[in-house]
Amino acid sequence: MDKPLFNRITEHQINAYIKNPGHSLLLIGPSSRENSIVLNWIAGRILDLQPKSLDKYPYILRLNLKDEKITIDSVREIEHFLSLSVPGVKSAISRLILINNADGMLSTAQNALLKNIEEPPLDTVFMMSASDTNLILPTVISRSSIIRLTNPDREDIIRYLKDQGMPDEVISRSIAISGGSIISADEIARDPSTHPMSIAANQLKQILQSNTTERLVMVNQIVKNPELMRNILILARNISIAGISSNKQISHWERILQTTYQTQTFLDNKSNSKLAMTYFMIHLSSTN
Repeated sequence: MDKPLFNRITEHQINAYIKNPGHSLLLIGPSSRENSIVLNWIAGRILDLQPKSLDKYPYILRLNLKDEKITIDSVREIEHFLSLSVPGVKSAISRLILINNADGMLSTAQNALLKNIEEPPLDTVFMMSASDTNLILPTVISRSSIIRLTNPDREDIIRYLKDQGMPDEVISRSIAISGGSIISADEIARDPSTHPMSIAANQLKQILQSNTTERLVMVNQIVKNPELMRNILILARNISIAGISSNKQISHWERILQTTYQTQTFLDNKSNSKLAMTYFMIHLSSTN
């Protein structure tokens, strides 16, 4: 999608930032992929470049580490990048540093990054994203412009997908699986059978329809695929919240939601993935 469909408040914040970019931006969104897409779109608008041209632009440094922590070495890479001269008018924004998953930065790296954020060259903007601001130092947050990604209204998402020619049943399933995210809903609608979230939805359906013994057999295979495991937990959370909101089988969905949150807490605290998913399988309430 060329321009993401934004929540009206989010769009207002983004447009205001593009018109007058601050030296540091912190985008707070629900997932690494969505944050990356929006960061790149904002970067293109600031530099007045199309996506294909943006990929070839030499004065962008991207740090996007999902499974590794962003360390002091990453900050040294940034400092070297800042030491390079950029041709052109120095008062115009011509150099960007994009840090997706900034909540993956070690606190030592964040402290080392502070001076660069506070006093960047005039032609440079830091653009960061995070899903968990509890992992971002308050000093980094206070020195950054904040934009929060929130989902568009459901009616706006339906209208957008209908304009793309999507059938009603595909739209309904895509919104349900995406949890109301337009970027995920659009991708799922275009690729309903092989999209990672669709695969996770089919796996979660199988889990919920199985007994405890059958679920435990699935654990080894699931933990071998971290993306599938993450997506299963995201979907379990999304459908639980939707189920509670529907006022049907509330205690059933509350139990699944509580189990999902506890499992995610184990994983966030670096517990063994197999043990965490075993807990998930044992404590789920069956749909049978």
